[in-house]
Amino acid sequence: MKIITLLENNTCNDALVPKHGMSLYIESESRKILFDIGPDDSFVKNAHALGVDLSAVQYLIISHGHYDHGGALNHFARVNQQAKIFMHRTARYQRVARGLKNDYREIGLKFDAALNERILFLDNNYPIDDHASIVMNFDGEGFVPNGNRSLFEKGPDGSLHNDAFKHEIALIIDESGRHVFFTGCSHSGISNMMNTTRQYLGGRNIDYVIGGFHIYNPATKSLEQKDRIDTLIAELEQFQHTIFYTGHCTSTDGYGYLKQRLKSAVREFHSGSVIHI
Repeated sequence: MKIITLLENNTCNDALVPKHGMSLYIESESRKILFDIGPDDSFVKNAHALGVDLSAVQYLIISHGHYDHGGALNHFARVNQQAKIFMHRTARYQRVARGLKNDYREIGLKFDAALNERILFLDNNYPIDDHASIVMNFDGEGFVPNGNRSLFEKGPDGSLHNDAFKHEIALIIDESGRHVFFTGCSHSGISNMMNTTRQYLGGRNIDYVIGGFHIYNPATKSLEQKDRIDTLIAELEQFQHTIFYTGHCTSTDGYGYLKQRLKSAVREFHSGSVIHI
């Protein structure tokens, strides 16, 4: 399996665009998958520079209904005419973030009519094939980011309420006996998401986790309190045989703090990073 980071907040290649967002290109056996696409056409520019043929992508997965993960749907429609697109049914709801001055800004998705017939809106776990599945409906009592408190969802009736992140989905791929788990921002709490997915796998281990952990709040430009990150670290340490690749909403400072404790079990990715599994 090869995973190429098409977009992340930082870059390891000066020829590539860094941008607040995330997009991963996954080549797995006979599959070509995009997991998130970022906020704009930056993922397209970077894919071109990296030699990734976006027109050959078979599946696009939008991890949750925020613009920095799925805002580029109109650009995807331009470069790919075949891929099936998966997202949670409620990912299409309007979403807003509250700023420090109690101001609100739109952070949801904008849909391109050209994609309507290709989008599958999901409510429950969905097997893409025998070795790749979309997992959702995460629960548990582990760490959940405090940053969620400033994020809101508008229901079909226009009412505003705290986002419970029922629209968050993840991808699990089983290849050569190894399980690789992909997450966007882990708003549901990464350990909760992993435990729910392990139940889906019948208790089998998750060997690799790739995605953001949302321990940095872009509204306040600050990390979660250190004692809360320590709680998250203690939860991650329970997964003794798992390697974590993280970036985006984990932040550079957040990654540095995780690295102090988790050592070689945690690694980072940036625009242009290539992970071979």
